[in-house]
Amino acid sequence: MTISLKQAIDSCKLCEKTTPCLSMDRKVISRSLMFTDRPLVMIIGEAPGYNEYLEGKPFVGASGKLLQEFLDEYFVSNSVSYYITNTIKCRPEGNKDPSTVQKANCLQYLQAQVNYLKPVAIIALGSHAQKQIHGNLDINFNSKVFNFYHPAYLLYNGKNETLLNRYHETFQEVIDYVKGSIN
Repeated sequence: MTISLKQAIDSCKLCEKTTPCLSMDRKVISRSLMFTDRPLVMIIGEAPGYNEYLEGKPFVGASGKLLQEFLDEYFVSNSVSYYITNTIKCRPEGNKDPSTVQKANCLQYLQAQVNYLKPVAIIALGSHAQKQIHGNLDINFNSKVFNFYHPAYLLYNGKNETLLNRYHETFQEVIDYVKGSIN
């Protein structure tokens, strides 16, 4: 009998004794918009926030709403499929940064997601995701990683025009790369 990746993540209890998470009973795995049989872009954030914990989907709070504006403008308008997940699947207690143990425990699931999807491009949102992807993830196929500010950083900085322009430029770089890779 085989177990699906979703079932494996849902049944994970690795952090239970060492670094408890608030959402051990409710994992936040992914959400996606598909125009093709697989996503061309995989977006990886840090960890579920409060709204994500409640809805069971990544990036649905204020940061997610801002991210969705960019996804609609660049990916949806170009029919580019995407898949969104986080480096860890549970909400850290007290909304703290994910611990080293939590990241290590969830790495196998993130690795399985990346290996299964084989996206053309990966967007790492924020320093936690960037460190996990560049330091621990084994990407053994042709996929380019783009480092972005986390959308929360844009919100905390009052949607600073310079930062917003850089976000637009980076999204355009991803679109150009993806289009060039599939043609």
